[in-house]
Amino acid sequence: MLGQNKLRYCGVISLICGFVSLFIMSEISKFLLKHKFSQGNETQRYHYANYTRKKMATNAYDHEKPTFVLILAYMRSGSSFTGDLIQHHPDVFYRFEPLYNLKRRYTKAKNISNDMIINDEEYTQRQVEVLKKWFTCNLTSYNAEVFMERGLKTRQYTLCVRSKKKTKIQRAKCLQQLIQACQQSKLRVIKTIRVSINSISEYFIETPNFKIIHLIRDPRAIGFSRRKLVLNSKRHYDRLCPLMTDDLKAGSKLRPQSRYRILRYETVAENPFTSMQDIYKFIGIKPTFESIGHLYLDTHSDTSVEKAFGTTRQNSTQTANQWRLGVTKDYVQEMNDNCADFYLLTDYYKADISHIKDITKPLRAKENGTFFRLSKI
Repeated sequence: MLGQNKLRYCGVISLICGFVSLFIMSEISKFLLKHKFSQGNETQRYHYANYTRKKMATNAYDHEKPTFVLILAYMRSGSSFTGDLIQHHPDVFYRFEPLYNLKRRYTKAKNISNDMIINDEEYTQRQVEVLKKWFTCNLTSYNAEVFMERGLKTRQYTLCVRSKKKTKIQRAKCLQQLIQACQQSKLRVIKTIRVSINSISEYFIETPNFKIIHLIRDPRAIGFSRRKLVLNSKRHYDRLCPLMTDDLKAGSKLRPQSRYRILRYETVAENPFTSMQDIYKFIGIKPTFESIGHLYLDTHSDTSVEKAFGTTRQNSTQTANQWRLGVTKDYVQEMNDNCADFYLLTDYYKADISHIKDITKPLRAKENGTFFRLSKI
Protein backbone atom coordinates (compact mmCIF):
# COMPACT_ATOMS: atom_id res chain seq x y z
CA MET A 1 0.00 0.00 0.00
CA LEU A 2 2.82 2.34 0.94
CA GLY A 3 4.59 1.53 -2.30
CA GLN A 4 1.45 2.37 -4.32
CA ASN A 5 1.12 5.73 -2.57
CA LYS A 6 4.73 6.51 -3.40
CA LEU A 7 4.12 5.62 -7.03
CA ARG A 8 1.01 7.85 -7.15
CA TYR A 9 2.98 10.68 -5.51
CA CYS A 10 5.82 10.34 -8.02
CA GLY A 11 3.32 10.24 -10.86
CA VAL A 12 1.68 13.47 -9.74
CA ILE A 13 5.06 15.19 -9.38
CA SER A 14 6.11 14.02 -12.86
CA LEU A 15 2.83 15.26 -14.32
CA ILE A 16 3.29 18.71 -12.72
CA CYS A 17 6.89 18.94 -13.96
CA GLY A 18 5.72 17.99 -17.42
CA PHE A 19 3.12 20.76 -17.52
CA VAL A 20 5.65 23.31 -16.25
CA SER A 21 8.18 22.26 -18.92
CA LEU A 22 5.55 22.51 -21.65
CA PHE A 23 4.57 26.00 -20.47
CA ILE A 24 8.19 27.21 -20.47
CA MET A 25 8.88 25.75 -23.92
CA SER A 26 5.66 27.32 -25.21
CA GLU A 27 6.73 30.76 -23.99
CA ILE A 28 10.19 30.38 -25.56
CA SER A 29 8.63 29.29 -28.85
CA LYS A 30 6.28 32.30 -28.85
CA PHE A 31 9.22 34.64 -28.30
CA LEU A 32 11.37 33.10 -31.03
CA LEU A 33 8.52 32.93 -33.52
CA LYS A 34 7.67 36.55 -32.82
CA HIS A 35 11.15 37.52 -33.96
CA LYS A 36 11.12 35.27 -37.03
CA PHE A 37 13.34 32.55 -35.55
CA SER A 38 13.29 29.22 -37.34
CA GLN A 39 15.06 26.19 -35.86
CA GLY A 40 17.85 24.90 -38.06
CA ASN A 41 18.33 28.17 -39.92
CA GLU A 42 21.67 29.64 -38.87
CA THR A 43 21.16 33.00 -40.58
CA GLN A 44 18.38 34.66 -38.63
CA ARG A 45 17.07 38.14 -39.37
CA TYR A 46 16.17 40.32 -36.44
CA HIS A 47 13.86 43.18 -37.38
CA TYR A 48 15.09 45.78 -34.94
CA ALA A 49 12.54 48.43 -35.89
CA ASN A 50 9.63 46.11 -35.06
CA TYR A 51 10.88 45.27 -31.63
CA THR A 52 8.37 45.95 -28.84
CA ARG A 53 9.82 46.50 -25.39
CA LYS A 54 8.52 44.64 -22.40
CA LYS A 55 6.89 46.61 -19.67
CA MET A 56 9.45 48.89 -18.02
CA ALA A 57 10.85 47.98 -14.62
CA THR A 58 8.18 48.36 -11.99
CA ASN A 59 8.17 50.58 -8.95
CA ALA A 60 9.52 47.62 -6.97
CA TYR A 61 12.98 49.08 -7.53
CA ASP A 62 12.07 52.60 -6.42
CA HIS A 63 13.41 52.01 -2.93
CA GLU A 64 16.73 50.65 -4.22
CA LYS A 65 19.64 52.79 -5.25
CA PRO A 66 20.20 52.37 -9.01
CA THR A 67 23.52 51.09 -10.31
CA PHE A 68 25.50 53.27 -12.72
CA VAL A 69 27.51 51.34 -15.32
CA LEU A 70 30.00 52.93 -17.71
CA ILE A 71 31.26 50.94 -20.69
CA LEU A 72 34.55 52.72 -21.38
CA ALA A 73 35.85 51.72 -24.78
CA TYR A 74 37.63 52.83 -27.96
CA MET A 75 36.50 53.41 -31.51
CA ARG A 76 36.05 50.05 -33.30
CA SER A 77 36.66 48.00 -30.14
CA GLY A 78 33.31 46.17 -30.23
CA SER A 79 31.60 48.56 -27.82
CA SER A 80 28.31 48.80 -29.73
CA PHE A 81 27.94 45.01 -29.68
CA THR A 82 28.83 44.84 -25.98
CA GLY A 83 26.44 47.65 -25.09
CA ASP A 84 23.64 45.96 -27.00
CA LEU A 85 24.25 42.74 -25.07
CA ILE A 86 23.50 44.63 -21.85
CA GLN A 87 20.66 46.89 -22.94
CA HIS A 88 18.28 44.08 -23.90
CA HIS A 89 17.56 43.47 -20.24
CA PRO A 90 14.29 45.18 -19.24
CA ASP A 91 15.84 46.71 -16.10
CA VAL A 92 18.42 48.65 -18.13
CA PHE A 93 18.26 52.25 -19.30
CA TYR A 94 20.98 52.59 -21.97
CA ARG A 95 22.52 55.75 -23.43
CA PHE A 96 24.78 55.49 -26.47
CA GLU A 97 27.62 58.06 -26.75
CA PRO A 98 26.19 61.05 -24.83
CA LEU A 99 29.54 62.90 -25.08
CA TYR A 100 29.46 63.12 -28.87
CA ASN A 101 27.88 66.57 -29.06
CA LEU A 102 29.99 67.92 -26.20
CA LYS A 103 33.25 67.24 -27.99
CA ARG A 104 32.03 68.70 -31.27
CA ARG A 105 30.86 71.90 -29.58
CA TYR A 106 33.98 72.22 -27.44
CA THR A 107 36.48 71.72 -30.27
CA LYS A 108 34.56 74.17 -32.43
CA ALA A 109 34.54 76.79 -29.68
CA LYS A 110 38.27 76.33 -29.04
CA ASN A 111 39.02 76.20 -32.77
CA ILE A 112 40.82 72.85 -32.52
CA SER A 113 40.48 69.64 -34.47
CA ASN A 114 37.66 67.31 -33.40
CA ASP A 115 40.19 64.53 -33.91
CA MET A 116 42.40 65.70 -31.05
CA ILE A 117 42.59 64.16 -27.58
CA ILE A 118 41.57 66.86 -25.08
CA ASN A 119 42.98 66.73 -21.56
CA ASP A 120 42.25 70.16 -20.09
CA GLU A 121 40.40 70.52 -16.80
CA GLU A 122 37.43 72.47 -18.17
CA TYR A 123 36.59 69.79 -20.73
CA THR A 124 36.99 67.01 -18.16
CA GLN A 125 34.56 68.78 -15.84
CA ARG A 126 31.99 69.10 -18.62
CA GLN A 127 32.37 65.41 -19.47
CA VAL A 128 31.59 64.40 -15.91
CA GLU A 129 28.61 66.77 -15.79
CA VAL A 130 27.08 65.12 -18.86
CA LEU A 131 27.62 61.63 -17.45
CA LYS A 132 26.09 62.65 -14.11
CA LYS A 133 23.00 64.06 -15.85
CA TRP A 134 22.30 60.77 -17.57
CA PHE A 135 23.10 58.59 -14.57
CA THR A 136 20.85 60.65 -12.26
CA CYS A 137 18.12 61.25 -14.89
CA ASN A 138 18.58 65.01 -14.51
CA LEU A 139 17.59 65.69 -18.12
CA THR A 140 15.46 68.80 -17.78
CA SER A 141 17.82 70.92 -19.88
CA TYR A 142 18.60 68.26 -22.47
CA ASN A 143 17.76 69.06 -26.09
CA ALA A 144 20.10 67.10 -28.37
CA GLU A 145 18.90 63.91 -30.04
CA VAL A 146 22.13 62.47 -31.53
CA PHE A 147 22.34 58.68 -31.15
CA MET A 148 19.15 58.57 -29.07
CA GLU A 149 17.79 55.97 -31.47
CA ARG A 150 20.53 53.55 -30.40
CA GLY A 151 18.94 52.95 -27.00
CA LEU A 152 15.75 50.92 -26.70
CA LYS A 153 14.27 53.36 -24.19
CA THR A 154 15.93 56.59 -25.35
CA ARG A 155 14.62 55.83 -28.84
CA GLN A 156 11.10 56.41 -27.58
CA TYR A 157 11.99 60.04 -26.87
CA THR A 158 13.15 60.56 -30.45
CA LEU A 159 10.00 58.94 -31.82
CA CYS A 160 7.86 61.06 -29.51
CA VAL A 161 9.50 64.32 -30.58
CA ARG A 162 9.34 63.50 -34.27
CA SER A 163 5.72 62.36 -34.19
CA LYS A 164 4.38 65.52 -32.60
CA LYS A 165 4.61 69.22 -33.22
CA LYS A 166 7.80 70.55 -31.68
CA THR A 167 6.10 72.94 -29.29
CA LYS A 168 7.50 73.47 -25.82
CA ILE A 169 4.57 71.65 -24.25
CA GLN A 170 4.90 68.59 -26.50
CA ARG A 171 8.67 68.42 -26.04
CA ALA A 172 8.22 68.71 -22.29
CA LYS A 173 5.82 65.74 -22.31
CA CYS A 174 8.26 63.67 -24.38
CA LEU A 175 11.11 64.60 -22.07
CA GLN A 176 9.07 63.69 -19.00
CA GLN A 177 8.46 60.23 -20.44
CA LEU A 178 12.22 59.85 -21.00
CA ILE A 179 12.98 60.91 -17.42
CA GLN A 180 10.39 58.47 -16.09
CA ALA A 181 11.88 55.58 -18.10
CA CYS A 182 15.29 56.46 -16.70
CA GLN A 183 14.11 56.76 -13.09
CA GLN A 184 12.26 53.44 -13.21
CA SER A 185 15.32 51.52 -14.41
CA LYS A 186 17.41 49.57 -11.93
CA LEU A 187 20.53 49.98 -14.07
CA ARG A 188 21.59 53.07 -15.99
CA VAL A 189 24.23 52.22 -18.55
CA ILE A 190 26.35 54.58 -20.66
CA LYS A 191 28.60 53.48 -23.50
CA THR A 192 31.30 55.92 -24.61
CA ILE A 193 34.57 56.04 -26.52
CA ARG A 194 35.11 59.70 -25.58
CA VAL A 195 36.36 59.66 -21.99
CA SER A 196 39.48 58.47 -20.17
CA ILE A 197 39.85 56.71 -16.83
CA ASN A 198 41.66 59.70 -15.37
CA SER A 199 38.78 62.01 -16.34
CA ILE A 200 36.23 60.05 -14.31
CA SER A 201 38.39 58.61 -11.50
CA GLU A 202 37.26 61.18 -8.92
CA TYR A 203 33.58 60.67 -9.77
CA PHE A 204 34.09 56.90 -9.57
CA ILE A 205 35.67 57.08 -6.12
CA GLU A 206 32.96 59.32 -4.66
CA THR A 207 30.05 57.30 -6.15
CA PRO A 208 29.71 53.87 -4.49
CA ASN A 209 27.04 52.65 -6.93
CA PHE A 210 29.23 53.37 -10.00
CA LYS A 211 30.82 50.46 -11.91
CA ILE A 212 33.12 50.48 -14.93
CA ILE A 213 33.48 47.88 -17.67
CA HIS A 214 36.73 48.75 -19.46
CA LEU A 215 36.53 47.19 -22.92
CA ILE A 216 39.73 46.48 -24.83
CA ARG A 217 40.52 44.70 -28.08
CA ASP A 218 43.60 43.68 -30.04
CA PRO A 219 44.90 47.04 -31.34
CA ARG A 220 45.77 45.49 -34.69
CA ALA A 221 42.06 44.70 -35.15
CA ILE A 222 41.01 48.18 -34.04
CA GLY A 223 43.51 49.92 -36.31
CA PHE A 224 42.56 47.81 -39.33
CA SER A 225 38.86 48.53 -38.78
CA ARG A 226 39.52 52.27 -38.41
CA ARG A 227 41.31 52.41 -41.76
CA LYS A 228 37.95 51.88 -43.45
CA LEU A 229 36.29 54.79 -41.64
CA VAL A 230 38.85 57.46 -40.75
CA LEU A 231 40.74 59.57 -43.27
CA ASN A 232 43.78 60.10 -41.07
CA SER A 233 43.70 56.56 -39.71
CA LYS A 234 47.46 56.33 -39.24
CA ARG A 235 47.40 59.02 -36.57
CA HIS A 236 44.49 57.20 -34.93
CA TYR A 237 46.27 53.89 -34.54
CA ASP A 238 49.64 55.45 -33.77
CA ARG A 239 48.24 56.89 -30.53
CA LEU A 240 45.83 54.03 -29.79
CA CYS A 241 48.13 51.81 -27.74
CA PRO A 242 49.58 54.61 -25.56
CA LEU A 243 46.00 55.73 -24.85
CA MET A 244 44.79 52.24 -23.89
CA THR A 245 47.94 51.61 -21.84
CA ASP A 246 47.46 54.84 -19.89
CA ASP A 247 43.82 53.95 -19.20
CA LEU A 248 44.74 50.46 -17.98
CA LYS A 249 47.39 51.82 -15.64
CA ALA A 250 44.95 54.42 -14.31
CA GLY A 251 42.27 51.77 -13.95
CA SER A 252 44.58 49.61 -11.83
CA LYS A 253 44.72 52.45 -9.30
CA LEU A 254 40.96 52.80 -8.92
CA ARG A 255 39.58 51.83 -5.54
CA PRO A 256 37.76 49.67 -4.87
CA GLN A 257 38.81 47.34 -7.69
CA SER A 258 35.63 45.32 -7.09
CA ARG A 259 33.73 47.97 -9.11
CA TYR A 260 36.14 47.95 -12.06
CA ARG A 261 36.51 45.18 -14.65
CA ILE A 262 38.59 44.79 -17.80
CA LEU A 263 36.84 42.95 -20.61
CA ARG A 264 38.31 41.76 -23.91
CA TYR A 265 36.02 42.02 -26.92
CA GLU A 266 37.49 38.75 -28.21
CA THR A 267 36.27 36.96 -25.09
CA VAL A 268 32.74 38.25 -25.58
CA ALA A 269 32.77 37.33 -29.28
CA GLU A 270 34.06 33.80 -28.66
CA ASN A 271 31.92 33.05 -25.59
CA PRO A 272 28.92 35.40 -25.76
CA PHE A 273 26.57 33.51 -23.44
CA THR A 274 29.14 32.84 -20.72
CA SER A 275 30.26 36.47 -21.02
CA MET A 276 26.66 37.66 -20.68
CA GLN A 277 26.22 35.69 -17.45
CA ASP A 278 29.44 37.08 -15.95
CA ILE A 279 28.76 40.66 -17.07
CA TYR A 280 25.21 40.52 -15.72
CA LYS A 281 26.46 39.13 -12.42
CA PHE A 282 28.98 41.98 -12.13
CA ILE A 283 26.37 44.68 -12.70
CA GLY A 284 23.74 42.98 -10.54
CA ILE A 285 21.11 41.47 -12.84
CA LYS A 286 20.21 38.03 -14.16
CA PRO A 287 19.72 36.95 -17.80
CA THR A 288 16.12 36.74 -18.99
CA PHE A 289 14.54 34.80 -21.87
CA GLU A 290 14.39 38.13 -23.66
CA SER A 291 18.08 39.00 -23.29
CA ILE A 292 19.23 35.46 -24.10
CA GLY A 293 17.02 35.32 -27.18
CA HIS A 294 18.31 38.63 -28.50
CA LEU A 295 21.91 37.62 -27.89
CA TYR A 296 21.33 34.50 -29.98
CA LEU A 297 19.83 36.55 -32.79
CA ASP A 298 22.66 39.12 -32.57
CA THR A 299 25.32 36.41 -32.89
CA HIS A 300 23.52 34.41 -35.62
CA SER A 301 22.28 37.12 -37.97
CA ASP A 302 22.65 37.26 -41.75
CA THR A 303 25.12 40.16 -41.47
CA SER A 304 28.35 38.78 -42.88
CA VAL A 305 30.66 41.72 -42.17
CA GLU A 306 31.35 44.04 -39.27
CA LYS A 307 29.76 47.43 -39.97
CA ALA A 308 30.10 50.86 -38.41
CA PHE A 309 28.20 50.88 -35.12
CA GLY A 310 26.99 47.35 -35.91
CA THR A 311 25.50 45.13 -33.23
CA THR A 312 24.76 41.94 -35.17
CA ARG A 313 27.29 39.31 -36.19
CA GLN A 314 26.73 36.37 -38.53
CA ASN A 315 29.22 34.48 -36.38
CA SER A 316 30.73 36.55 -33.61
CA THR A 317 33.97 34.54 -33.40
CA GLN A 318 34.47 34.71 -37.16
CA THR A 319 33.83 38.45 -37.18
CA ALA A 320 36.31 39.02 -34.35
CA ASN A 321 39.07 37.36 -36.42
CA GLN A 322 38.11 38.58 -39.89
CA TRP A 323 40.70 41.39 -39.81
CA ARG A 324 43.54 38.87 -39.65
CA LEU A 325 43.05 37.93 -43.30
CA GLY A 326 43.26 41.52 -44.57
CA VAL A 327 46.33 42.99 -42.84
CA THR A 328 49.69 43.50 -44.54
CA LYS A 329 53.19 42.77 -43.30
CA ASP A 330 54.09 46.46 -43.06
CA TYR A 331 50.94 47.27 -41.10
CA VAL A 332 51.57 44.44 -38.63
CA GLN A 333 55.17 45.52 -38.12
CA GLU A 334 54.15 49.14 -37.51
CA MET A 335 51.49 48.17 -34.99
CA ASN A 336 53.86 45.80 -33.21
CA ASP A 337 56.43 48.57 -32.88
CA ASN A 338 53.86 51.00 -31.46
CA CYS A 339 52.15 48.54 -29.13
CA ALA A 340 54.94 46.56 -27.44
CA ASP A 341 54.11 47.97 -23.99
CA PHE A 342 50.40 47.30 -24.43
CA TYR A 343 51.04 43.69 -25.50
CA LEU A 344 53.23 43.10 -22.46
CA LEU A 345 50.57 44.52 -20.16
CA THR A 346 47.60 42.65 -21.64
CA ASP A 347 49.11 39.32 -22.78
CA TYR A 348 48.48 39.85 -26.50
CA TYR A 349 51.20 38.22 -28.62
CA LYS A 350 53.59 40.28 -30.72
CA ALA A 351 53.00 37.99 -33.67
CA ASP A 352 54.43 38.19 -37.18
CA ILE A 353 52.31 38.22 -40.34
CA SER A 354 52.40 34.43 -40.87
CA HIS A 355 51.16 33.81 -37.34
CA ILE A 356 48.37 36.37 -37.71
CA LYS A 357 47.18 34.96 -41.04
CA ASP A 358 46.81 31.52 -39.47
CA ILE A 359 43.48 31.92 -37.69
CA THR A 360 43.94 28.62 -35.88
CA LYS A 361 46.74 30.21 -33.81
CA PRO A 362 45.77 32.39 -30.82
CA LEU A 363 46.93 36.00 -30.49
CA ARG A 364 46.62 36.21 -26.71
CA ALA A 365 47.31 34.13 -23.66
CA LYS A 366 44.40 32.05 -22.43
CA GLU A 367 42.42 33.96 -19.84
CA ASN A 368 40.95 32.50 -16.69
CA GLY A 369 37.35 33.65 -16.85
CA THR A 370 35.48 36.39 -18.69
CA PHE A 371 37.24 39.37 -17.15
CA PHE A 372 40.94 40.04 -17.62
CA ARG A 373 43.19 40.86 -14.67
CA LEU A 374 46.39 42.83 -15.03
CA SER A 375 49.38 41.07 -13.53
CA LYS A 376 52.30 43.16 -14.79
CA ILE A 377 51.76 46.50 -13.04
